[in-house]
Amino acid sequence: MTTPVYVSSSGSNTSPYETWAKAATSFPTGLTQASTAGDTIYMDDTDTYVAGGAYNPDFAAGTNAKKIKLISSTFNTTTYNSGAAIAPGNFNLTIAGAVEMYGMTLTSGNADVLVCDDPTEDQSYYNCTINAGSGAGDGVQVSGSNLICRFVNCTLTVDFVITSGGDNCDISFAGCNIQSHGVGTALIIIVERSRWFFETCDLTDWTTLVNATWERQASVTFRQCALRPAGVTLNSGTMEPGNFALLERSSVSTSLTIPVLGLQEYEDFYGTISTTTAIYRTAGAADGEQVNAYSYKMTADATNALEFYSPLKTPWFTAWVDGGSAMTLTFHIGSGDAALDDSDVWLEMITPDESDPTTTTQADYRTSRTGSDIDIPLDPVDPLATPAALTSASSDTWQGSYGGTADIIAVTFTPAIAGPIKYRLCVAKPSAVVYFDPKFVVT
Repeated sequence: MTTPVYVSSSGSNTSPYETWAKAATSFPTGLTQASTAGDTIYMDDTDTYVAGGAYNPDFAAGTNAKKIKLISSTFNTTTYNSGAAIAPGNFNLTIAGAVEMYGMTLTSGNADVLVCDDPTEDQSYYNCTINAGSGAGDGVQVSGSNLICRFVNCTLTVDFVITSGGDNCDISFAGCNIQSHGVGTALIIIVERSRWFFETCDLTDWTTLVNATWERQASVTFRQCALRPAGVTLNSGTMEPGNFALLERSSVSTSLTIPVLGLQEYEDFYGTISTTTAIYRTAGAADGEQVNAYSYKMTADATNALEFYSPLKTPWFTAWVDGGSAMTLTFHIGSGDAALDDSDVWLEMITPDESDPTTTTQADYRTSRTGSDIDIPLDPVDPLATPAALTSASSDTWQGSYGGTADIIAVTFTPAIAGPIKYRLCVAKPSAVVYFDPKFVVT
């Protein structure tokens, strides 16, 4: 283990700065000394380094396996304590190299904070305060590519967060409070080909979460976040194939202790799926936490949802079934379209195998995928054949304005053993609106 480097205005600025008494009196001096992968820099929590211009600290000695650590600490101890700051005035702060920061304050005046500026070099920020700009349309930019960028328990004040030239990045925020200067129109405005993940974050300042220039296989997930009490828009940008935005288990207050329904809203190129408690089937699915009956409203895109090969799909649902005897699983849907058939709406399932306990069955309502070690529990339907109408469910009772047409999809099979099944509903009729009750009935 290398000797730590200390930075404090109270030090004597004596190389190699290995004690608080000999600490480097400026941050750039200490950074230069941290020349070995895995080095640690302790910065006095009462110090602020003011660059006076655009500042580009490069933690070049760090590697993804052994990052440079920058820790805000109480003088004369190695006790972590927030407060040490880097502030280049009204200029960009650009951070390069593989680094982990703890308790640092990063401020850029009327400019941006750019992180992960080098391709393939990961960065992590723990309990940091990041203030990008002062309400002039400034934000945090992830500007590298092929890397991982993490923010954990941080407070960010921004007008947006974006990727800027960064492809194939994994960008995550966990337990963060992301506040708005009030100038930006949305939290994320550029996503490029990257994966964004927000979990247990306070996002109550934002009226729109994503209003992005969607590009190249980008995705954004919000899980168990606090949202604006007056309501929030998940996405107002135009998606391309391979994009998706997902909102789940989030609440409209700062309390994160009682997650609401699992899936709340999902959007991709082929349409949107949202949870509704206004329209649901009597005796259907209910949220176990809040005892709210609900269904999933699936709205297929007017032009992009095409029959068979590009449907709107729910996420996979999982349930347990007993084995050894035939069973029929009945799934219920409601719509305003009495002409729906099995080329418009169908079910995909993965079940315990019918004949071999060591394998599983993969099938769907219209077509089946076969292999040397799986069985097909349903007679496959030729996709070129004339579509068949869905089975009417006149005895079903739906609450709310669901459209007036109730149908079922029934699947009969005999699993050899007890085990989990996975299922999802597909909708491929342009502009169709279908309400799906994810609770099936077993007979």
